Amino acid sequence: MVLLLEAKDAEEWEYRGEGAANVVMVYHGTSLDFLGKVLRVQKTAPMVPNGCSLEMNASLLSTEEQALWSDLREVVAVNLKELLAQAYAQHVIGSLLGSDHVDPGTPVCVSKEFLEALDQNIYDRRPSWRIEATKINLQSGFALLMSDHASFSQGLNGATQCISVEIKPKCGFLPCSKFISSENHLKRSVSRFAMHQHLKFSQQKVACISKYSPLDLFSESRDRIHQAIGELFETPQNNLRIFLNGSLVFGGLGGYAEEGLLNGSITELAVKNLEGLLENVISCQKGECMACFKDLITESLLQSGILSKLLQVQKMDMYDIEGAVHAYFNIIKEPCQICTHSSEEEGNISITEKKTAMPNEPMKKCTEENYSFIDSLSSENKSNPDNHMQNHIHEYFNSLSLEESRKIVRDFLIATTAKDCSLMLTFQPVHQHAMDVNSLDGNNLIYLTATNQTFRYKACGLVDALLFP
Repeated sequence: MVLLLEAKDAEEWEYRGEGAANVVMVYHGTSLDFLGKVLRVQKTAPMVPNGCSLEMNASLLSTEEQALWSDLREVVAVNLKELLAQAYAQHVIGSLLGSDHVDPGTPVCVSKEFLEALDQNIYDRRPSWRIEATKINLQSGFALLMSDHASFSQGLNGATQCISVEIKPKCGFLPCSKFISSENHLKRSVSRFAMHQHLKFSQQKVACISKYSPLDLFSESRDRIHQAIGELFETPQNNLRIFLNGSLVFGGLGGYAEEGLLNGSITELAVKNLEGLLENVISCQKGECMACFKDLITESLLQSGILSKLLQVQKMDMYDIEGAVHAYFNIIKEPCQICTHSSEEEGNISITEKKTAMPNEPMKKCTEENYSFIDSLSSENKSNPDNHMQNHIHEYFNSLSLEESRKIVRDFLIATTAKDCSLMLTFQPVHQHAMDVNSLDGNNLIYLTATNQTFRYKACGLVDALLFP
């Protein structure tokens, strides 16, 4: 039975936060169907400078997109755009990260009156810059009901305190694709996050450049992970939020441009306030809670293995956008706009015709081993390596079958989603006298030596976006 939310139900939902595509509401009513749940409500498309809206998955999958995801019937068969996120999270990202780390949600029906009431109720809670950009999509008809990962569905006797950490880790590796041009060589040595930070700083979207390094967080080194966590606390921007019993106590509601996150490093007052709140969860000497909390986060990231899984999915982007774009033009059967050397006649020949014209040409598989093919070509002409390389990249991608091109683009899109998802870590202290610790899953327990405490925890990846266009 599909649940229906009507206007009278709106007052039981409270604003928690929002991203680019959705508003997240948390339930504070008495219905057993919604206790311990959050509701992800779709927003309208953002406005672009010329006053037009930029539609996000405004229509169902195109013919090319259906072919791209043809091996995932559960995604292709979706006939409502609002349900694409749920199908994509469950059948694509969930199959890669593991169902225990991904919550795809359950679709529920929402009336227009419910959405209108919700939009009015949360207006004063939303950051002003979010209000100017988007509002709730009153024509949606569906929302996603998800578990509240800032709490546990079943509390422990005598353990009511629950603290959660939401991290946007971003891309955790430096690309090594042979298709990266020499003019973009910085990609190989500077993280994607760092480059975006400099861009945002130049656009005055942030007042200082974040100290956080995704490369440290994904390093699997305890010391480097601990350092990255510390850097997140110093300059959280929209990459770190802390919840106590489901309520936001550290970080911003809506993103990096929110007032209060533009002032550089977090103030001493904010840290002091968080230190005081942590005393309700972590048993240690006064003034040491923050240090212990960072240790707890570090150990949970190492023990859960979620960062390693996420990194594997991110690394499905083997070709970088500079390579994947060529495969994309193969799929849509149009001349590649990147390959400026292509003759007009060659541009008018379809992929099928090209393959017919050279039937004896050996097919190159979509594997990393093929980079030796590009390496050998790039060393043939030292006088103008970029132009020479571009010519052979064109030949390389035209030698691929349509399905091989689809795989490159599909893997790139999946990796892009993984680079933009969030992680939620939730902790609750376990009291020995409250219940037998042995009755809990040992894989979800962490012992903090400094405080002589055992915590149960869970780690979940939250997919923030639909299929990237």
